[in-house]
Amino acid sequence: MKLKRVLLGCVVMVSVFAGGGARAALTPELQMYLRSSSGANGVGGAQECINNPGAWGNEFRLGNECATYGEFGFGAWVLKPAQDGDPFFRFFANFAVVYDNRTDWEAPSVPTGGGLRGGNVWVMREVYSEGGYYAGAPFTAWAGKRFYRWGDVHLNDYYPVAMSGPGGGIGGIKTDYGTWSLAVIQNAQANEINGSGDVRTEVGIAAKTSLHLRTEGWGTPAGWLSLWGVAATTPPAKDPATGTDYRKSTGGFFAAKLNSTIYEGVNNEFGMAYGEGVMSTMGPGGELVKDCQDTTDASCTVPGAQRLRAWNATVWETTKWSGQLAFMYDELDRGTSTGTRFRWLSAGVRPMYWFTDNVSLIFQAGVSHIVDEADGLGSRNLARFTIAPQLSLAKGYWSRPVVRAYYSRTAWNQANVGAANGTTAQGKTEIDSIGVQTEVWF
Repeated sequence: MKLKRVLLGCVVMVSVFAGGGARAALTPELQMYLRSSSGANGVGGAQECINNPGAWGNEFRLGNECATYGEFGFGAWVLKPAQDGDPFFRFFANFAVVYDNRTDWEAPSVPTGGGLRGGNVWVMREVYSEGGYYAGAPFTAWAGKRFYRWGDVHLNDYYPVAMSGPGGGIGGIKTDYGTWSLAVIQNAQANEINGSGDVRTEVGIAAKTSLHLRTEGWGTPAGWLSLWGVAATTPPAKDPATGTDYRKSTGGFFAAKLNSTIYEGVNNEFGMAYGEGVMSTMGPGGELVKDCQDTTDASCTVPGAQRLRAWNATVWETTKWSGQLAFMYDELDRGTSTGTRFRWLSAGVRPMYWFTDNVSLIFQAGVSHIVDEADGLGSRNLARFTIAPQLSLAKGYWSRPVVRAYYSRTAWNQANVGAANGTTAQGKTEIDSIGVQTEVWF
């Protein structure tokens, strides 16, 4: 009986795709994220941003965001549900834009280097349709390209689990053990934004295909538990242009996170993730696995690679204080005989004191520590301190839009002096920044 309901739901959903939705009244949907800064370095030139090489995201981001970055999402509800669990259908597209923010007129261009600096780009991040719960069917379905991620550590502009990409799946399956979903995501070996071509083989443009099973919002005495499992594979292939052989390779990934209220006004998220093989990247992409016997070859991805990651993010809201405290841990074993270990530790805090419901003063401080056997530099450390008066629409850590002025100092040890290469701080161990910034989302 349940199978009949599922099949009937699929038929109804396909009929909506075929034309039923074209006659429905549309309810527009608009989402946006935008940040834009203008600043100077300590010697009078344009602001320069420096990170600890190898760290994920943008640690202790306030005062270290040089470019203008925006996401502009729009879509429509073809059928909008009156309440959760009612039939619905929607489509959505999301474009991201990055500009250096150095002149009045900046045209799009291909970046000349990594990171947000080095070019102005306009890219599509999401485009998908989603619908479900038709004819009593207990699920939803989607297809296209979308964000598929966990754990927004805003302080570091970082998602510890990020599997976004093209694919499709079903979800919204409500049980006593959370809401379940199943998806397939496939990312081809291409990076046109950075100017490199596809890896073309006799099987075409090779890709990593991953199968995802998730449950979210599983109520426990300790809080809301979410689980995520992934199995992934890359195909055997040969590059005719270079003669390089690639082996078939697999990998697995498992993550768990617990969201809880420690006490009134204090919410916490703790998560752990483990990945191995082609999932040691903990993302949907990753290079093909070269068929190498010599594990000292730095260009080889060894099937035995393993990564362990943990994070904890706490947000608090009181009458006069708001803020976030974040800890990150990441350790990778590349599985090679040399340069195998990578370890990243990070701790940061951003307290905010509210003078009124609209005026606050932000303090931000953080330290980052990396040891990467592959670079032979030993312990590379970086610290950042920022102070920023802020005007906001309302009180609260997540309240936006905001306008800020900021002063930031970033310092690093001698082992990490290469982090400042190409800036006015090259060969030095500290840099100052001062500027203004707006941040908006809705």
